[in-house]
Amino acid sequence: MVTDSAFNYVSTGKLLCEKYKTISWSPCAAHCPNLVLQDMGNMPHVDNLKKRASKVTVFIYNHVALIAWLRNRPGWTDIVRPGATRFATTFLSFGSIHVHKHDLQALVTSKFFVDNRLARESKAKEAVAIILDNSF
Repeated sequence: MVTDSAFNYVSTGKLLCEKYKTISWSPCAAHCPNLVLQDMGNMPHVDNLKKRASKVTVFIYNHVALIAWLRNRPGWTDIVRPGATRFATTFLSFGSIHVHKHDLQALVTSKFFVDNRLARESKAKEAVAIILDNSF
């Protein structure tokens, strides 16, 4: 039997194992890696990357025209966005943005984007700077 690592499940698992000797119990295996990813996510350089990735993702998904342009690209799939409770999604998001980096660069350098009034907004300029930054 595998359960969540929450206190009530741990207690229940132990009680069941004591009463029924044929039951084997283990806490959730995802909990430890999740804690490791949480600690990694709090490292200053990872936290900085997380903030920059979030700015790009929020900017793209807040503008219907931009996401529509990207969805017309061959092979485009939506960017994985970080969840509030699971730390692994931050790293999945990093991988997703890395896969889409060329599409994002094509968007911000396209005539469609450059001629759009949206490109002159401060948030757009910030997102463009992040997308075109080689270290991102």
